[in-house]
Amino acid sequence: SGTTWLVRVLNMHPELLVFGETHFFSLRWVEPASDGRYTPDQLEKVWSNLSDCPFWASVHPDPDHANEEPGWLTKTSRGDIPEVIDQARSLIGPDPTPEEVLDALGRAFCIREGKSFWMEKTADEGKAVVHTIRSAPDAQFLLVMRDPIGFIRSYKYQGAQYDPEVRAFFKKRYHPILAALIWRKTYQSLSWLRNTHPDQCS
Repeated sequence: SGTTWLVRVLNMHPELLVFGETHFFSLRWVEPASDGRYTPDQLEKVWSNLSDCPFWASVHPDPDHANEEPGWLTKTSRGDIPEVIDQARSLIGPDPTPEEVLDALGRAFCIREGKSFWMEKTADEGKAVVHTIRSAPDAQFLLVMRDPIGFIRSYKYQGAQYDPEVRAFFKKRYHPILAALIWRKTYQSLSWLRNTHPDQCS
């Protein structure tokens, strides 16, 4: 928890771009072939999955107001995502690895926004770091872990900005016990990553 705040802060840096949430290594994961590379059919599925991603953590829903609120991408609106995907597709060969696909997407965002370095934010993938590090062995990780009570409060009330039906759904779904179990799983995963790959973690 706290990752969306982190996106806003880091995107204010003139050289750094942060986008997400792609769920690239979790909900939108496409298993590559046995050699670790995508076949043409698999690659089409990957691009299709990414095209459906709203990039809500970084792309402002109202492009006319993106520059008024610090931390959003300033030259990319929801309608520009197909162009970003096309740019990313042009940056890689026909049989890329998952890591190369995500890097191409990051570079495409950087080209559009005029920045040099990219990061991807998907808070949910904190529970899937074993899979992530195997798929992207050269990745560097910035780990953010809120204290348990703060995490549970964030997790339980993140739907408070929506209508009453959505608030009722969040209140039922994000029960404190469930939130505590998710905190525990995330903490265990990030602790494993920090202990086994210390040079790749901050």
